[in-house]
Amino acid sequence: MTSDHQLPTDQSAPACNGNRDGTDGFREIHAQNRNTGESNAANSQPFNTFDTGSSGYAKLAGLMARQDEYAIFRRFKHLNYLSLLYQQAQIVFLQRRLERLAAIDRAHSCPKRQFFDRDWATMAHAMDDEAGQQWATMQLIQEKLAEYNKALLTQVSLAKLERPNHQDLAFLREWIGRPNNGNFPIHGPDQDSWNLKYEGDLMATKPRVPLDRLSRWVNDIVFPWYHKLFGEKLKDPESVTANLGTGIYIYRESHLQMVIETVVTVVAALLPVLSIVVLYFLGDNNKFKFIALVIFSAVFALALAIMTKARRVEVFAATAAFAAVNVVFLSQDPTGEQLVELMKQYLTGDKRRN
Repeated sequence: MTSDHQLPTDQSAPACNGNRDGTDGFREIHAQNRNTGESNAANSQPFNTFDTGSSGYAKLAGLMARQDEYAIFRRFKHLNYLSLLYQQAQIVFLQRRLERLAAIDRAHSCPKRQFFDRDWATMAHAMDDEAGQQWATMQLIQEKLAEYNKALLTQVSLAKLERPNHQDLAFLREWIGRPNNGNFPIHGPDQDSWNLKYEGDLMATKPRVPLDRLSRWVNDIVFPWYHKLFGEKLKDPESVTANLGTGIYIYRESHLQMVIETVVTVVAALLPVLSIVVLYFLGDNNKFKFIALVIFSAVFALALAIMTKARRVEVFAATAAFAAVNVVFLSQDPTGEQLVELMKQYLTGDKRRN
């Protein structure tokens, strides 16, 4: 997986409407092309359709086109639900009106109108304005239902869209507010769309792939400190594209992922071996061997939960296999035979001692 980390450099410039988070200017952009697995750093130019003089909405749209994770918009949940409620109210009103008109037609002295609910052609071709009210109301209901169903399905789709990554949103806010980046490209009331006030109402059209806890910790804690202490001094800032601003540091996220994957691989290789070594050097002290086995099993399960996205059942299965490896070692070790027997007695509820 390859992508970029980008960090703005001008710490003195204000964030959008004064909103900042606690990451000391650290902002991250995913530039991963999920279809090819290649970085967009080399493929980004075709998306840059705006010249260096672009401004306003065009400039902001250029950033979103360059980095899909920045395509962050309002859901307008309240307005959408309000609209659905009004549409529902209209349909309910028309439904009752239709029922009332149908009852009037059934009780009417005109034989044709009495059969409206049994013969659609007779009802649809009624020449009298009064007689045609039932079908006219039904046609209006059909129009309203089509609009309502479309709006309802659209809202279902919107509800499935995830909230934006907090780093992407924070970077977008700073980019909008920095003079050497967005420089407040929007001046209308919609410039507040990304403020903290509306954070719960925002959605991302292409959110990040969820990371495991270790990756999130490295991205959120370790990497910002690295950039603050070393990266900002050792690395030169560069522009994402000519018209989107300057003073941005670009890091290859593939390098971070390589470090994380290396750490996970080393831990996965060392834990089983380390547990066996410790059990070996504990000699015939069965009490401490039992304690060590419990501790290593807990550490192994914790490592799975933190370093991977394993499901609970997978954590249980892997931990059981890890414990089984240690039990097999103990059963092969003469000093561990007694411990294995004690474990069997404990699991079967037999508290007697030989």
